[in-house]
Amino acid sequence: MPTGNLRRVALIVGSLLSVGLGGCNLADFTLGAIDLERYDAQETLTQEIPYGGERIAISVALGKVVVRGREEPGYVAWRPLLGIEAAKKIRGLKLEDVTLEITREEGTISIRSDLVAERIGRRLKALPPGVEERVGWVELTLFVPPGAPLVIDVDAGTVDVVGLRSERLEVRSGLGSIALRDSRITQVVLASEMGDVTVETTSGVELRASTQMGSVGVRNSRWESVQLESDLGDVVLEGTRAGGGWARTDMGSIRATLFGDEPLRVRAATQMGRIRLRGAERVLPAEAVRWGAAWPGQTLTLQLGPGSAPDPEDEGGTRRIRTLQLSTELGNIEIVLLPPARP
Repeated sequence: MPTGNLRRVALIVGSLLSVGLGGCNLADFTLGAIDLERYDAQETLTQEIPYGGERIAISVALGKVVVRGREEPGYVAWRPLLGIEAAKKIRGLKLEDVTLEITREEGTISIRSDLVAERIGRRLKALPPGVEERVGWVELTLFVPPGAPLVIDVDAGTVDVVGLRSERLEVRSGLGSIALRDSRITQVVLASEMGDVTVETTSGVELRASTQMGSVGVRNSRWESVQLESDLGDVVLEGTRAGGGWARTDMGSIRATLFGDEPLRVRAATQMGRIRLRGAERVLPAEAVRWGAAWPGQTLTLQLGPGSAPDPEDEGGTRRIRTLQLSTELGNIEIVLLPPARP
């Protein structure tokens, strides 16, 4: 069977599995089955480290990671402080079965939590309730000074980033959700294998957000370029100024709420679904909207911004028009155009 067909079969199986779970997110179903509020014992740690521009690398096997930006951090010897609050929690294990190490070497501050016993690691790869009564995890909160680049890797758990000012943030979650809000970051990469990815009230140059199973949502934000992708789930752009890029999903719908005064070309295409356009009559001339047929799907091209014009194939080199591409293989696309915000 060709690779493309295999992928489509996998997506169909995944959607049937999602329906079998009552339409809920499989990641939420799995993590929700592990009660992280009930524990037999815990061990806490609080530490502040002088920060000298190093990369901060976080690796967690199971648990919760919270990052809070520090606008006015404390200082020691003219160096801002990185604050760390951590709690190891266990149920049916020993506290020493959960490790927590903080090291500093070769321009990197590393914070790593893992499970020691190999047998525990094997059990974590199974769905609950196999791990329900024998589980250990860490809850980690970082207070990060401005400018610090972060790399976060979580096998299973949630990541929540708020108020961060940084050149780069990279987050990967094998199983669990990723949330970013109220931040200003130059480059952002967020990737979950199974879980939702959300970005709110955040600005930067480049945003890449993806999930294999779950939704991707970007709301009330501003980016020069976006790359948004879900294999099985919806993609939402709401009240966001995206200077170009693309949003795609294999099996799911796309909803884009865009500002009509943004100088941007929008190309939308479905392979098997419909495209709905709302609000165009308020902000665009008729010649700036072009519909196309690609049965059983549709195509649509919009030219937004001042002096909106038809969409020529060749701009003649007179001006560079940024493009936002929206595409879905099996699903619908809805585009809502907003009038310019009042001064």
